[in-house]
Amino acid sequence: MALDVSMKHINSHCLASIFIETTNSNPRLGDIVEICIVPLDNFIRPSRKIIPFYLQIQPFRTEAIDFKTASTTKAKILEAQNIGLEPSLVADRLSEWVERLDLPPNKKIIPLTYNWPLVREYLVTWLGFHNFDHLFYSNEYRDILATVLYINDTC
Repeated sequence: MALDVSMKHINSHCLASIFIETTNSNPRLGDIVEICIVPLDNFIRPSRKIIPFYLQIQPFRTEAIDFKTASTTKAKILEAQNIGLEPSLVADRLSEWVERLDLPPNKKIIPLTYNWPLVREYLVTWLGFHNFDHLFYSNEYRDILATVLYINDTC
């Protein structure tokens, strides 16, 4: 499942789209209940060589679930509670998945997402900073929200 490293502008890191669903709008209270990471090819399209990472995660702070501010439906949160995997198990599977990308030494996932500062906070809360930093190269993120705001401001 080797990565196509033809994207020279990211210096052999892996550009990947990241999407999460959460139980609360506050990352310090809410949990990720669904995560999907899709590696992108040199045309910024989903890679056909790599299977995306997708799992449901059991929320571990059920007392903080807020169905009004959650980024997903009540049904999805209840489904994650029932069939989702334990958060630490999903973290282990994510680490294994990144290892199978066979990235060069010291290379990581460069996130492409909407509202990276918020997504980053959820990921750090879930994984811990050390594990997060081992997997993601967060200084070089691509944020669709920032791009849309820039286009809006300049038009």
